[in-house]
Amino acid sequence: MSPRQCNLSRSRRCGLTLIELVVAMVLASIMMAAVVRIVAVVSRQTAHQKAQQAQGLASGHLMQRMQQELVNARGMVVSATGMQLEGFFGPEQIPDLIRYEVVNVGDRSCLVRRRGTDAQLCWVGFGGFVFQPWETSEGGESTAAVKSGLPVSLSQLPRPPARFLFGWRDSDSTVLQQEVICHHE
Repeated sequence: MSPRQCNLSRSRRCGLTLIELVVAMVLASIMMAAVVRIVAVVSRQTAHQKAQQAQGLASGHLMQRMQQELVNARGMVVSATGMQLEGFFGPEQIPDLIRYEVVNVGDRSCLVRRRGTDAQLCWVGFGGFVFQPWETSEGGESTAAVKSGLPVSLSQLPRPPARFLFGWRDSDSTVLQQEVICHHE
């Protein structure tokens, strides 16, 4: 074989055939689709995790507020559609009535807190309260002496138990917060 023939055979061998190029393009496309899918899954999981962290933080703040109100309540009724509390609330310890109600907005259920004429949205996607009494208060029923200082118009609700489990679920029935409340006497 002459050197010139060897160079010709090498030059033919150095290039890719059309079939090899097509196969390389198909494999590159499959790999890019896999990479895009992996990035999408990671992005979705990251967004879900951030939403859960934000939800946990908001849930903790709401639980702190409700815990203070439950401890200071002198009367309480919990139902499937909400909760009513009467007692001394806020930093000023003013006698008042607070209602937490489930309100449907479109296809979502929302928890709304009402105090007097003020209404405040507390939670979107609310599923319901978790309430289980553990110890009942002595005397059970409310009396004016027990609820000393409350106006007569506010002393209508039964006394809360001495200890009870309280929390709430989201619209998927996942328990978001749950805590044992020791009501002060």
